[in-house]
Amino acid sequence: MKKVFPILIFFLALFIESNATNYLAHDTTHVNQFISKAKPGDTITFANGIWKNINLLFKANGNQNHPIILAAQTPRLVKIEGASTLVLDGTYLVVNGLLFTNGHGNGKYVISYAASSDNPSMHCRITNCAIIDFNLPKRFPGDNWVAIYGNNNRFDHNYLAGKKNAGTTLVVKLNSPKSQNNHNRIDHNYFGKRERLGSNGGETMRIGTSTYSLKTSATLVEQNYFELCNGEVEIISVKSCDNIIRGNAFFECEGTLTLRHGNNNQIYNNLFIGNGKPFTGGVRVINMGHTIHDNYFYKLTGDRFRSAFAVMNGVPNSAKNRYLQVKNVRIFHNKFIDSNHIGFGVGSDNERTAVPIGTTFTQNVIYAPVQKAPVNFIDSVQGITFSKNLLYAPRSDFQYKDFIRKPMSISKGNNQLYHIVTGKDGKTKLPGEISRNVLPQWREAGPKWIKSFLKTVSAVSAAHTIRVNNNEGELSKAIKNAIPGDTILLVSEGKYPLQNPLVINKLLFIKAAKTLKKRPELVFNNRKKELAQIIIANNGNLWVQGIAFNGENSEGYKASSAISTAEDGMINHYWLKVADCEFYNYTESTFSAFKALNGTYADSIVFCNSLFHTISGDAISLSSQKEDRGIYNAEYVTINNCVFYHVMGAALNFYRGGNDESTLGPFLHVDHCVFYDVNNKELGAVLRLIGVQYAYITHSVFYDSGKSGRSIWFINFEFNHNAVSNCDFYNSGKIGSFYDNVMQNKIYHIKPLFENIKAFNFNLINKKEIDENIGISKLSNKSCHEIFPSSVL
Repeated sequence: MKKVFPILIFFLALFIESNATNYLAHDTTHVNQFISKAKPGDTITFANGIWKNINLLFKANGNQNHPIILAAQTPRLVKIEGASTLVLDGTYLVVNGLLFTNGHGNGKYVISYAASSDNPSMHCRITNCAIIDFNLPKRFPGDNWVAIYGNNNRFDHNYLAGKKNAGTTLVVKLNSPKSQNNHNRIDHNYFGKRERLGSNGGETMRIGTSTYSLKTSATLVEQNYFELCNGEVEIISVKSCDNIIRGNAFFECEGTLTLRHGNNNQIYNNLFIGNGKPFTGGVRVINMGHTIHDNYFYKLTGDRFRSAFAVMNGVPNSAKNRYLQVKNVRIFHNKFIDSNHIGFGVGSDNERTAVPIGTTFTQNVIYAPVQKAPVNFIDSVQGITFSKNLLYAPRSDFQYKDFIRKPMSISKGNNQLYHIVTGKDGKTKLPGEISRNVLPQWREAGPKWIKSFLKTVSAVSAAHTIRVNNNEGELSKAIKNAIPGDTILLVSEGKYPLQNPLVINKLLFIKAAKTLKKRPELVFNNRKKELAQIIIANNGNLWVQGIAFNGENSEGYKASSAISTAEDGMINHYWLKVADCEFYNYTESTFSAFKALNGTYADSIVFCNSLFHTISGDAISLSSQKEDRGIYNAEYVTINNCVFYHVMGAALNFYRGGNDESTLGPFLHVDHCVFYDVNNKELGAVLRLIGVQYAYITHSVFYDSGKSGRSIWFINFEFNHNAVSNCDFYNSGKIGSFYDNVMQNKIYHIKPLFENIKAFNFNLINKKEIDENIGISKLSNKSCHEIFPSSVL
């Protein structure tokens, strides 16, 4: 009888397989009908085509040998679009070959492994799928693209790229006992580009939360490929215990694999390839019991929280959601090649004073051919045991026991990775870039069909120039009918009358013809208050040049700003370049020449060779994000060779509130500008820079400005990179900085003399008395581009 039972099982399995049904569905009604009657081994196939605004509940139960499958007829040809979601609710379910694009989820998720957290799915799999640019219309509050609940589930060979709003690309949820100790597997996925969010909450992957961080997750993350995952400092945020992160590749990502909360995680055999790109990082360590070994760190340039390797200080008696002390962590057999920072005691400040203890750093190899400080002790390392580490750092004077100085060189192996060779002559050799093509994770990650699919780009129409006169309505019509990349050329002098704002929802160049002697003037001719002459909306990018913006028409009706972002927010980042323009007559206290509104984010804003005058509010306002959670309106801002005159508010109001440390920016460079009679109100500031992390104010003149307050007001952290150099302050307010460490190089206090103020000619006639390289040049002499060093771009 014992022999008969397995035979019966075998024939039963054959019977089930032979009776499996393949249903071909052409609409959601069919899908739901087929799911309701599906049996183990059945397949429900989506017919090729576009499936729009569908919310699928895949509620069924297969078994170990015969799962129920939901599949595309042809992968890449079944497109899920619009407001659509997919929920797995059951056991032994498989989803294969779906493409989510041209739409968004429900505000919580796109794909979920649970209809409710108390009843998650088990033994389910999503494979061979893609989610591309599937974003909600606004950046906040955001969503998670993939939410994994339950246990023994798998997410593999998928492609996720283009997430722009807040929320994690993929999250493992632990908020019920059935989702803890889960043994889920996340493998062979391609996590593609994620742009900077400008806020916390932009992780590519998170495993757990601080609330459940001391619970075991036991999730396995292996053989995934992460490329340009730049949402915030944490690429993977581990907030749970007993996870394994192994064999993954992180390619040119601005951040780190962060052991943020939780204990006893294993990190090994991962590749971190920075290729010298700014802010690229490796691993950041917090909490206890981790094992980190045999990882490869290559040309990583980040520092502090984005270091190649950062062992952090903790907070004494810390709450779970702050920084628990590093204890009993084993770090060994890792290789660091041409990487800038390996830090111990990172984050040390008046709060984070608990130094690492019981920790070992042994038999690691560091090849630092040009780094002056590749190893950094920020605080006491008495609680760390260093042993048998090899160091080649000819430009560094670092000396510490068990960092053994040894000649080294590098060579390329058969796998096209650079390897460290010890015992050679030690001649300094700088490695080049490593191509992603040589990485096995890149070759094997994602669906087999994705790379060919991404190459099929639609043909783009050639951009052209549209000549526009100042006839009423002609400019608005031209902008509406233009294709992305077109140039709108204003060929008439005088007023261009506007009935409504010009809405920019594509890439456009609006320029005055070079033959004009005076700037064309944009002004409303209606009898109502308007938001702005130009509104940058979703998908909009704008270069505007040679235009005058007049905020008040002849009948006294006003525009709140010359250029503004959309009032209802935008999901897409934008850029704005303004050259050789004039802004005036914005004459109420809340009015501005440019205003970035809540829920919008610029990659880059550049103002150059422009004149701002007769403005009652802030000339440039980047201060609408007031949540004090580290959110801000623009990443890189350049103001170059501009004049601000008779401005009652700040010339620039730039705000990033709170003390969140997950983001890089904002970045600001103000160069060769003149500020005359700007914000002399009580406690006013000419440049109000709250939380701006990189700010360089150079070669500028402050005259009769900020007299009852500050010329420049920094509210900054000690680690911020803020500097004021080669500037002249005459009869102007002081420079305010919490740490008083921003003054550099020469600061002058000499009265500036201008050529002809009435004609708005602010060229200095006493440059030799001050500095030949200070103040403005002719307002057309400076090119309009970002002026940051390559190390931050």
